[in-house]
Amino acid sequence: PPDPGPRARREGRFFAASRRFYQPLSCLKSFMRRPANRAKPAPTRATTPAVAQPRLPVWLIAVLLALGTIAVYWPATQCEFVNYDDPDYVTANPYVQHGLSWEGLAWAFGQVHGEATYWHPLTWVSHMIDCQLYGLKPWGHHLTSLLLHAANVALVFLVFRLMTGAFWRCALLAALFALHPLQVDSVAWVTERKNLLSALFWLLTTWAYVRYAHRESRAGAMSPVRAGLLTPDYLLALIFLALGLMCKPVLVTLPFVLLLLDYWPLKRFQSSTVPRQAATRFQPSPRRPLPATLLPPSGFDLQVAVRLILEKNLSVREILVVT
Repeated sequence: PPDPGPRARREGRFFAASRRFYQPLSCLKSFMRRPANRAKPAPTRATTPAVAQPRLPVWLIAVLLALGTIAVYWPATQCEFVNYDDPDYVTANPYVQHGLSWEGLAWAFGQVHGEATYWHPLTWVSHMIDCQLYGLKPWGHHLTSLLLHAANVALVFLVFRLMTGAFWRCALLAALFALHPLQVDSVAWVTERKNLLSALFWLLTTWAYVRYAHRESRAGAMSPVRAGLLTPDYLLALIFLALGLMCKPVLVTLPFVLLLLDYWPLKRFQSSTVPRQAATRFQPSPRRPLPATLLPPSGFDLQVAVRLILEKNLSVREILVVT
């Protein structure tokens, strides 16, 4: 090959020396650079939620609330019977004083219109059991009322925690329920046993219904026909409601309270509980009704109609035409 000349040879030697000098630096730079596939995204609120887990178990808090309630209301066991309504319920009632008997049970359940009060056969049975165990000693009757109130306090904590997921707020709520001055009337007055029993079955009904609602939401069912009303939790809620009605008629308002719980905190009317097929295919138009093929194959469903009205702004006429 032809000779490139002295100048070209000098430039070639210079660039070769430069490459030999910068090659270790380039290797060091490539070593310090983190590869793209090793990069980790910065933690976000969605990926790393800060959830405060309680250190104490749930059952321990429920037991502590119950024991604290018993300690606060224990002086009520030293109280006597009073002259207001106690004679009609216990001290001067021959059916109650004889304890549990077939004659007493027939009287308790047979007086449909009540005697000196409304119809509450389970309340009469509760007083009969107390007379069977303690006779006419007032401390035993007050002790039963105290134990029922302690059980209600623990249920308030457990039921509200099941509904909301909160821990310490539900414990504070149960403590306020336990120590509220209005509770003294129900605990220290034997006649007000019906309040404690109705509250017990009210909370048990709510507990069973919340369990039923959670199972239905996990199953992704929107219609009670498809979810199945004959589930154990639903039947248990009906049984507790019937028992509560036999303690005090005020439980007739409980089904309306359960509807409010469906809105909050159970949130069963939100779009997140609508099945994926219905949520993706429902595109209502204010000028024409939806085709009937887009609706779930369950006929007219009041729950579906309410959700369409609340979430999709459909009119009642469109709902009726569609269903």
